[in-house]
Amino acid sequence: GPGGVGGGFMARQALILLALAAIIVAASLAIGFAVPTSVLSSGGDSVEGNEQELFETAERVIVACSENALNEDMKACQKICKRNMCCFETGKYSCKDDVKKMCAAYAGCEALVEGIPMDGAEEDEE
Repeated sequence: GPGGVGGGFMARQALILLALAAIIVAASLAIGFAVPTSVLSSGGDSVEGNEQELFETAERVIVACSENALNEDMKACQKICKRNMCCFETGKYSCKDDVKKMCAAYAGCEALVEGIPMDGAEEDEE
């Protein structure tokens, strides 16, 4: 029926995409507060271009690292994310606080670290 297994999967997928969009919006706002005003004032028109670039990067990350994309082939996600995996590290290998790494735009890469549950992963193996 319409509320069967496929409906639950679609609802979960929609919820994941909505959550990722919320993370990007929140991260974009955080970037606005985190970037020193001296960096913003010296850039002039380039700041708008940089924000657009961040948004486009975040969009590419979300598409490449979505649950469907990772289930089919995770190479695109890995390629986009490989230089920014330090954003998810802790301790001396972390680059979360490095403004140049633009960690907020790569928030979707966390799917590689956390892993997304695969269909049937909850089933007991006997």
